[in-house]
Amino acid sequence: YLGDGILCDPWPCDATECSTDEDCHDENPCTTDTCTTGGLCENTLVPEGTPCSDGDPCNGTESCNAAGVCLGVLGADCNENGIEDFCDIDQGTSPDSNDNGIPDECEVSPPVAPAGPHDMTKNRYISLNPNNADLSVALQVEMTASVRFPESAGVLGWVGEPQELSAGCFIARVVDAPVYRMWPEVAIDLGDCEIVPAAGYGIRATTDGTTFSEALEVHTIVEPAPKKWADVVGSFDGTAWSAPDGEVNMDDVMAAVQKFQKLASAPLLTCVDVDEEVPNAVLNMTDIMRIVQGFKGEGYPFSDPAACP
Repeated sequence: YLGDGILCDPWPCDATECSTDEDCHDENPCTTDTCTTGGLCENTLVPEGTPCSDGDPCNGTESCNAAGVCLGVLGADCNENGIEDFCDIDQGTSPDSNDNGIPDECEVSPPVAPAGPHDMTKNRYISLNPNNADLSVALQVEMTASVRFPESAGVLGWVGEPQELSAGCFIARVVDAPVYRMWPEVAIDLGDCEIVPAAGYGIRATTDGTTFSEALEVHTIVEPAPKKWADVVGSFDGTAWSAPDGEVNMDDVMAAVQKFQKLASAPLLTCVDVDEEVPNAVLNMTDIMRIVQGFKGEGYPFSDPAACP
């Protein structure tokens, strides 16, 4: 660029009005700009690989290419949005809830299966370890398959705020809006009218409702045969109950009776809580009667998950 406003491209130009190198500055960091002794501007490409700066600190470490263009090579860009991670955080486009310099969306972990006995397959609940105690995430719930209600497959909602029933025993409901929080609980039983027997579910974690983790795939009981539902346990070995075994028989009734009697050998409450449209986290005679009805071959008495209130 010459002092009189003349822009010369390509260089050199035939103007003779430059007197200093500054008169020839073309705003390209990949050229050496000089004014010759004859008053002509020369803009010469610097060697390929020469460090340069385009004035943007967020697009990586920059150097000149063979065509004289200053290009950046990104450093840490875990979310692959073309902006270095520190800029995502500084500019507020990515949260960093644990202040470790890594955008939360790059650290989110998929939920995992909880440890036993919470990992037992259930009739009206699904169980998960949120696996995100240090990040603020929400947990989305999707029905992936259903023997009884295949048309209801799809996103159902979100894991709601967990409530502690007893020491280490948490239940949650399916809610319409995401609940963003850190999840220190290592076992949550999710039960609602959307959680039905003989169905598969996927649970994913997200920090923003847009980018999701891999899914934890979980399922309720398989379709009992010839009975239709209410398989809550397998058999009793004198100490503990095994997982549902595809049958509805007196073992299922006895497991519920043990829980009703508050015996130490009884299964988890959420294994035998089968009554009401939304399981009520209470074990009483109506739950036992539902299991008896299943034993007698009566069909699942509650509505399609798509019609949940």
